[in-house]
Amino acid sequence: MPRYFTQKITHQELEQKIEAAWKKHPEYKEDEEPCYVSLTKQVEKDLSKVEFDLENLDPWDYKTVDNGLTYLEIVAGGDWEQGVLSIIYWDGSKLRGYIPEEGNLWNTSTKLAYGSDLATYKEDAGESDEENMKKRGIDPENLSLDLNKIIQDITERIQYKEDEVPETQVISANELRQVTPKQIRQIMRRYGETLSDLGSDYDAEFLEWFKQKEPKIYETWLKNEGRYYGKEEDLVYEFIGAFTGDALGSRINNKTHDTLLAEFCSQNPKANKHIYTLLERIE
Repeated sequence: MPRYFTQKITHQELEQKIEAAWKKHPEYKEDEEPCYVSLTKQVEKDLSKVEFDLENLDPWDYKTVDNGLTYLEIVAGGDWEQGVLSIIYWDGSKLRGYIPEEGNLWNTSTKLAYGSDLATYKEDAGESDEENMKKRGIDPENLSLDLNKIIQDITERIQYKEDEVPETQVISANELRQVTPKQIRQIMRRYGETLSDLGSDYDAEFLEWFKQKEPKIYETWLKNEGRYYGKEEDLVYEFIGAFTGDALGSRINNKTHDTLLAEFCSQNPKANKHIYTLLERIE
């Protein structure tokens, strides 16, 4: 399932966004390297899908690939592990993390870095490293990152998409149609993981809607974490990261994220039009 980014930026711009996020981090120290893997809650969630030790964490370089995506490469792993390559990029509204599969050195069965000793503590460890390498066609005697395959993985997984619903196509309030949680899940499976991934930036509008819908939950989050974020745009994408990353709880007043997104899309004319445009394409 592809992800999408909606804004092409330069190396310098991405570096500035990473630096701005680091300055808001609770462990920020001026003369130290950023905590890349926990730079924001969204990045931390994205990079938690594969387990590797942080003993050796090395930021490599900023790259821009053919589709216009700019990202920072990071390689991390313990002395006993093979280094896993991950990236941090800007999706148009917030920083995201991603760990490529193709060309990378992690066990796709156990979701652990090759060489990790954590598999011994798992009840269902999955394939051994040797079995997984054989399955993936990796030579255990010549372990190295295949950067060409990694770039291909990134460009196929993270695609550029402009807003598919121009402002002129926004429907009126009396044309709104009901959106169900099932439809939200269907669209997320096909097109992306969050509203931003769908290609339109609804984050600020969703935040305003949520503040009216669940004011106590928002105020609690703002008091505990939102106070770290001074600029409005930082506050928006950090809140969306908290929402999508379960930092607000997997259920909010007994409503799932899908339910809340469905309610929002049933009431927001632009999102409503966008959702039904995508549903028609799936059908």
